[in-house]
Amino acid sequence: MLFQPEHLFQPSYNKTIQKMNGFYIVDNFFENFETVQQCLYDCPHENYHMNKDGRNFKDYYDCRTFFRNVTPDENLMEERKKYLTYLINETEEWEHHAPHWDPAFYFNIFKMGDRKLEAGKEWGQVPHVEDSINMIVYIDRVCEGGTALYKKQYSIEQQEPDDALMDLTDYEYDLVEAKPNRMVLFDGNRLHGAVFNDYSKYYNEPRINMVQFF
Repeated sequence: MLFQPEHLFQPSYNKTIQKMNGFYIVDNFFENFETVQQCLYDCPHENYHMNKDGRNFKDYYDCRTFFRNVTPDENLMEERKKYLTYLINETEEWEHHAPHWDPAFYFNIFKMGDRKLEAGKEWGQVPHVEDSINMIVYIDRVCEGGTALYKKQYSIEQQEPDDALMDLTDYEYDLVEAKPNRMVLFDGNRLHGAVFNDYSKYYNEPRINMVQFF
């Protein structure tokens, strides 16, 4: 596929924001969602965290893909900036936040490998934080589980890059339900991470999200 990133990843400019419990949802985020989805399924993906004792590319496949958007369409990029600034400033908590802008587009790709996780437990990504406002767009066809936003700032031993998965059974969180072409905004300083209701659905299909930090 040959494409210009600003054209392919153009938002639909839907300004209907659903305010939930500490996060904000915009559905039907991409104008050309089916093409975006097909692009991410067709392109190769590079490994993320790796070390000799780690579980990546053994128990699971954790990858990152990005498009640098080196020479963007300036008009479209400015429209995208205005739109995302509007969404951020519509939330009272962030109305004075000055977003950090990166023209590139970043994607997280995850797929289960040989590991069989213990049944009867809630499994997901090791919870973590970023000092930013975070945006996630759910892209894959499965869209199982979603993003856990934890109700407490639990003290958790960071396992990555050794093991990106952990048992979340004893942790309380609000769930952002994954849905194709759904965008969610939340405070990255709140402990968060991917969560699976049925991780087995990602043995044959990858989990694909776009992620940006403002």
